[in-house]
Amino acid sequence: MTALGEPGIWEGVLLNHSRKDALAEASNNMVTEIEISTNGATEGESVGNNVWRVGELDGDAIGNINTMLRDNGINPPNIPDYIIYLCYTFYSTSEQNTKLFIGSDFEAKTWLNGTLIHKNAGYYGHPDYQTFLPITLKQGKNVLLIAVANNEGDQWGVYVGFAPDTEYTTIPPYDVNQDGQINILDLVLVADEFGKDTTQTDINGDGVVNILDLVIIANEF
Repeated sequence: MTALGEPGIWEGVLLNHSRKDALAEASNNMVTEIEISTNGATEGESVGNNVWRVGELDGDAIGNINTMLRDNGINPPNIPDYIIYLCYTFYSTSEQNTKLFIGSDFEAKTWLNGTLIHKNAGYYGHPDYQTFLPITLKQGKNVLLIAVANNEGDQWGVYVGFAPDTEYTTIPPYDVNQDGQINILDLVLVADEFGKDTTQTDINGDGVVNILDLVIIANEF
């Protein structure tokens, strides 16, 4: 099993619990579950009076959400009935059929690329997967959004993984030199490979490196 929490880097925001779209309620409909699960979250962007923060989620520990909050200087709520949204953005080199493994302590909802794919109303109290979902990853950017409620106390956790043969990366293909920035250096690397069929600089995966790959990178500046 390929766990996303070994550790996984997630964008998270903590809100009052709601049976509806808590992102929309907190932001006066400026941010929605569908929007974030389609486009992804960005550190520092607002959801009403809250902001998205980056955190590391340990995929093997009981109460890993509370641990992540404490590591970010946030005391988990003493009174339950809160919900946390966790957003994970990753990239697939091709369209692929695989399986998503999900487990959670307390009620949870899961979206992939703007579509609600799973709802769980159970309480399990142990760090493991409970549901195995067939999914299709699209070529390029994919967004996984999970909302997990806290209805009782300290064992607040979520456990997420892919089937072991799933191929993905958290580095976007247009960050050619993988330095965490999209800039002129990436354009230079691609331009030097014009006419070749090298995988790393063939950004759109059409089998040849050309101006179309440069356009994709330039649009990400």
